[in-house]
Amino acid sequence: MRHHKRLNLFLNRFKTYCSVAPKPGNLYFAYSYESTTQDGWAYNVINAADWVPQTPFSVQMLDDLPEVSPGPLMEGLIKKQPFFKRIILNMVYNSVRNPSRKVVKRYQKLLGKEMAKKIKTYLPDYKAPDYYNSSNYVRTGTSIVLYPKPGYGQKFPNEGKDMMLHHSFPPYLYLLNQE
Repeated sequence: MRHHKRLNLFLNRFKTYCSVAPKPGNLYFAYSYESTTQDGWAYNVINAADWVPQTPFSVQMLDDLPEVSPGPLMEGLIKKQPFFKRIILNMVYNSVRNPSRKVVKRYQKLLGKEMAKKIKTYLPDYKAPDYYNSSNYVRTGTSIVLYPKPGYGQKFPNEGKDMMLHHSFPPYLYLLNQE
């Protein structure tokens, strides 16, 4: 009986409401999260004028695709080509593959390693994590998108330097009341 009660503790489900959430992980994280929270257990409320839900910046690389996908198949086909054809095909293939790899490397340097140095000045015991070699972030859960209607721009104009204007509570409450 006691074991049964303990098991029930782990079967409790909590409904999740996120508002203005950034993209939390890659596609496989989203698959796992959405599989666990499907059937109305997770919602993400978004103001279409808010920039925060579009972060972190996403770059999908061929390496982000599953093992069975065009990337590895192309690499295998290229290896089987005659020498000069292989050189040209590799140049074309690399022109598609390399730019996104460079961007991810730059993000890891600037937003990862450089930011970790700054954090370490405030938290000396901080140890930066190993960075996953991807920047393919996606939104998760059921999105409830609040589109600004006429009048929103007058109430919340884009003329100031307040980059968090559309990310704050008043615009979200205003849009919710318009629904």
